[in-house]
Amino acid sequence: MTEERRTSPRHAASIAGEIESTAGTSSITITRDVSAVGLLVLSRTEHQIGDAIKLRLLGVGGEVVHEVAAKVVRQERMSPDESTLWHTKVGVVVDDAAAFAKLIAELDRKS
Repeated sequence: MTEERRTSPRHAASIAGEIESTAGTSSITITRDVSAVGLLVLSRTEHQIGDAIKLRLLGVGGEVVHEVAAKVVRQERMSPDESTLWHTKVGVVVDDAAAFAKLIAELDRKS
């Protein structure tokens, strides 16, 4: 049995967005789940552990509703059996958990 390392509960959430590297390259992304301090996103690009990134989470009309600075803490390559669109699962920790709390509060109200 693996040891649970999470410090807060996760919320399943599929939120479309964009992931941008410090080099300025960006790609589409979608969240798989979120917690008070981080997210697991599916990405079409690879990222290195320790990379600083910016996530722009989109609302229904495609407008940016949350912009989040974060750091990559985990990356796992996905097999073709898992997805043909997404290439990696990327675990990130947000830089400002207090500012990120607004998104978590919205998810709590919806669940």
